[in-house]
Amino acid sequence: MNQEELKLILKEGENYFTEFKENLSKLDREIVAFANSSEGRVFLGIDDENNIKGIKITNKLRSSVNDIARNCDPPIDLKLDSIKYNEKEILIVEVLEGNNKPYQCKEGFFIRMGPNTQKLKRDEILDFIVEVNKKTFDSLTNKEFNFDKDFDNEKFSKYLETAGISPVLGTKELLKNLGLFKEYGLTNAGILFFAKDPQKFSPQSVYTAIVYRDVEGTDIVKREEIGGSLFEIVDKVMDFVGFYTKAAYKFTGKPQRENIYEYPLDAIREAIINSVMHKYYPELGHNNIIAIFPDRIEIEDYWIKPKRFILGQTKFRRNPIITELFFRIGLGEKIGSGIRRMQKICKEVNAPEPEIDDQENYFYVTFKPSYEYLKFVSAETPQILPRYYPETVQKIITLIMEKPTITRQELSKNIGISVNGVKYHLARLKEKGIIKRVGPDRGGYWEVMEKPIEELKLRYYYQKTTDKKILSLLKRIKKNWKIEYELLDLSRDGKYDPKIEKEIYEREFKPRAKLLKKRTGKSIRKELRGGKRKKRYYVSTPGTIAIVIEGFVEWWTLGVEGIIKLLEEVLDQGITYIEELIK
Repeated sequence: MNQEELKLILKEGENYFTEFKENLSKLDREIVAFANSSEGRVFLGIDDENNIKGIKITNKLRSSVNDIARNCDPPIDLKLDSIKYNEKEILIVEVLEGNNKPYQCKEGFFIRMGPNTQKLKRDEILDFIVEVNKKTFDSLTNKEFNFDKDFDNEKFSKYLETAGISPVLGTKELLKNLGLFKEYGLTNAGILFFAKDPQKFSPQSVYTAIVYRDVEGTDIVKREEIGGSLFEIVDKVMDFVGFYTKAAYKFTGKPQRENIYEYPLDAIREAIINSVMHKYYPELGHNNIIAIFPDRIEIEDYWIKPKRFILGQTKFRRNPIITELFFRIGLGEKIGSGIRRMQKICKEVNAPEPEIDDQENYFYVTFKPSYEYLKFVSAETPQILPRYYPETVQKIITLIMEKPTITRQELSKNIGISVNGVKYHLARLKEKGIIKRVGPDRGGYWEVMEKPIEELKLRYYYQKTTDKKILSLLKRIKKNWKIEYELLDLSRDGKYDPKIEKEIYEREFKPRAKLLKKRTGKSIRKELRGGKRKKRYYVSTPGTIAIVIEGFVEWWTLGVEGIIKLLEEVLDQGITYIEELIK
């Protein structure tokens, strides 16, 4: 060990693999704990505050340390090393994971739990003896993993930065200090965090996220298999939850509005992290699952219930190395505090406490909507922005709600569109009854009415007869996803009518030309009009379909082939695909 590595260890402090001690007092406990767990090092000459006190290293001291290890039952092998730092000596006692567990000293049986050494009680000793020959999944190495090809240095660098670990040492040396690199390669914990493709080696680490339309869970709206490293999975699952749950906006007169979320998101994050940390990974046939119902969110974790497990009391870590990695970046609970933390968060945001069902092989956590959210949205005029509003309209409504006296010029400056563009949108919003003007132009203010109705539909423009496949797809989309469609025959007496074509083009497409070109990459002037000099319009020939939200065309494509391709994607993915197109 060199001084740079020691500086790094001092900065990090005690953890699952590291213990500081000023002297030999109770050293036998630490040696036994590391031998019963996943190896570790004791640094003699450093106090609990990470201060170097130093210890005089003599042959007698080394002999005493070895005697302590030999007096354990069974005896424990050690490796001793030393380093001098600022003229002070430190003795490093390296304890390998034992092959003859369980180990005990004169004071009893001990194991490592996070940065602490914990004594086992009688029942815990019996359980430990039963499990003793089973190494934890996260501590095992995978021979299929090729470090040079499969390790993701970018992920590792990002993790080090988040954890506040200075990359002064080589990658493998840092991984060894984290307990992730052994003689035979990277451990499963290291693979799940830092492989380029973790699911290649542990496909069961995928997290399944589902949205149901009904409370029984028979009608699926969206299903997604979420992969990546474990910390990426947590973030992606939370993004999924945030996307498919609601938020209300309360205006208190302060510059910033108050968000009232449908569910206690921080508590849900805690539950997701816990499910990842405590999952029983050797079972290949079960993914963790989060399911969003109309009235609840359920998290299902596959595990093996420890014997004599008491919910909220038993201190338990299925995958201690994975847990330690989460803990280093500020995620996850301290020993045994996960459930209490979830309960505390729910109480703080006025939400029901999570319902816990700890079965033999499945651990369920169920969250209900917060009381605060339900109370707020049941009021006479809940101000909730619908998800599928065009972005510009969303911004206008938000700005009006934050400052009812806002002017058109201020809206134009904040949103980045012309004053005429603002006037156009305000007129449409007033026409639909979403906003109204109270008082005169000067000295008056805007008022947002009751929650606007979300209106999303697919509008098909055609001549005389519809394409059978297009019509069939529209009907299936309506049945499966409840997305309405509208058929507009632009012919007159069965013939092409340029006046109708021009009217539709000028009213529904031209005002949104720039936005539509930005989203689709296609010019409506070239595609629907045929260029600057051509007077003929092609909205209905060979046919056009538009995604229409609150009367605004948000996306379009033309031609039978293009329309069918779009509708097949909508049929497969539903609202999610539409949102990706128009975001």
